Amino acid sequence: MTSCAGRRRRPGGRHAESQGAHTGRSEGARAQPLGVGGTPGDGHLPGDRGRGVRRLHCGRIIRRRDHAEPASGQHGAVPGQVPGRRPEAAVAEVDGVVSDSVEPRVSRRRRSRRQRHQDLLWVYGIAAFFGLSLAVALLHWLLAHWWVLLVLAVLGAGGGGLWLFQRVQRAHWEQAQARALRYGLAQLDALHHREFEFAIRDLMRRDGCPDAVRVGGANDNGADVKATDPYGRRWVIQCKHRRAGLAGSAVGTPDLQVLNGTARPVHKADVVVLVTNGRFSKKAPPFASAQRIHLVDRALLGTWAAGSRPLWELLRKVPPPRRRSSLS
Repeated sequence: MTSCAGRRRRPGGRHAESQGAHTGRSEGARAQPLGVGGTPGDGHLPGDRGRGVRRLHCGRIIRRRDHAEPASGQHGAVPGQVPGRRPEAAVAEVDGVVSDSVEPRVSRRRRSRRQRHQDLLWVYGIAAFFGLSLAVALLHWLLAHWWVLLVLAVLGAGGGGLWLFQRVQRAHWEQAQARALRYGLAQLDALHHREFEFAIRDLMRRDGCPDAVRVGGANDNGADVKATDPYGRRWVIQCKHRRAGLAGSAVGTPDLQVLNGTARPVHKADVVVLVTNGRFSKKAPPFASAQRIHLVDRALLGTWAAGSRPLWELLRKVPPPRRRSSLS
């Protein structure tokens, strides 16, 4: 490759010199482009800005044209780039062949998303086709072998009957265990106050209230246990547990007033009960009698928890039944 030197006029009347030296390398060697002032640079020759760039690279001539030209007087700007903006697209001419060299990132992202969407549609379509084909083939096979459907129906009926029988037996066993439920006062004293509430719920279930539920908590509105007895009466029970039993603090009228204010207006109770494993204050029984609240103290609780009689048989002046029951 021979050396070249030349002098061209820059816009505005300024001159620059771009020269190269013969290095003695072979014909296929790479020639380093010269920048402004004869120094190695990006290959721009003076006066080429805005009209294109000629670059020698492995013997191939590449010309780049950009859509935008730099503003006049902006030295060092990237060819084809308007200050403050990114070049939107560029076209490269390589040995006379024109091709796109740069594409906007947004268009590439949109095309990639569209391609992924089309690929998913193809996958779903193929899966649906094979699934439908398998279902049709299975249907034809079953129509040709109808006795298989009969065998499957018999086996399903037998399995369903066995499951139902086991469920009924389990329910009878749970009812038998509930009827045999017994608590001693020492056991009740050792419970946490939440466990005490669950114990009262279990005793109500033992007496024939399958819907008995423990609802105690921060927003229980005075009700810890609610249940419906076999006679249709709605029970609302407030539980007061004392770890020390009789030695604990007495349950007084403030607790009764809270229960009386919510049991009937809020919970629609027919029977209102306050149960404790401790004792009541002297003022509590007169107030409870006047407000039709039933009190279950430690002695009555021991009789109820250790025996087999339901609570409504141990209390006095219980409201009459709402409906007849099989227990009557």
